[in-house]
Amino acid sequence: MGWWLIGIGIALGASGFAGVLGSLGSALGDGSTTAPHSTPATFTVPLESGDWAVYQYTGNTQQVGPVTRTSNRSVTLSARQVTITSPSGQAITATGSTVNETITLDGAIYTAAAIFTVAEPGSYRVEVTKQVGDVRVAPRVTSIFGGAAWWFVAIALGGLLFVAGIITAIVGARGSRTPPTAWGPGGPGGPAYGAGPSPYPPGQPGYPTGPSTYPPGQPGYPTGQAPYPPGPGPWTPPSGPPGSSPWGAPPAS
Repeated sequence: MGWWLIGIGIALGASGFAGVLGSLGSALGDGSTTAPHSTPATFTVPLESGDWAVYQYTGNTQQVGPVTRTSNRSVTLSARQVTITSPSGQAITATGSTVNETITLDGAIYTAAAIFTVAEPGSYRVEVTKQVGDVRVAPRVTSIFGGAAWWFVAIALGGLLFVAGIITAIVGARGSRTPPTAWGPGGPGGPAYGAGPSPYPPGQPGYPTGPSTYPPGQPGYPTGQAPYPPGPGPWTPPSGPPGSSPWGAPPAS
């Protein structure tokens, strides 16, 4: 049973991990369909329904041997400097991000500067009026992880099953090494080996206890019914006339 739980836990955890990676890759892939735009810029990007953000390039990561070096700075673009227009020409309000949301694409770090919600899919016009370097439109990090929530649940459940399987396997291995209990011929509760069976049913009131097989009056022996008749009393010499010998011999002179 323990090994089955371990196997199921590993499989479930691996599936959840692959699902998370797939969700992240799919979401970031949608955002990277539009090449980075150098600001100030106006461009059109196809978007699906959901939460999106305009990300500003803020730093990069470099691999130097076994060490990864990261250089990043704060955003300088505000939501007031970003204008989003829907396919129908309606302006969509953008707001600043209240959390630090960053994505890394090909070593480049982008930080969310303005966030907005798309109600219907279509081609949206994005205008950035301030020169802040490159910008990119991509799904919000919070929405990416929200879409992968069930995969995180699968990872957690797989971990619990894995731990439960290990515990069950250890307990089962210890139990298999416990020596068996030696029962008597009567099974549990019966007499031990070498003890003769009782001629009477056990625990039945009113049955005789059998005569004693030991001489009476001996300390330490049972006091049951005596198997022998009582012995004669103490010896006394025969009586005769005063001065005579008790055995008929002439009296001493």
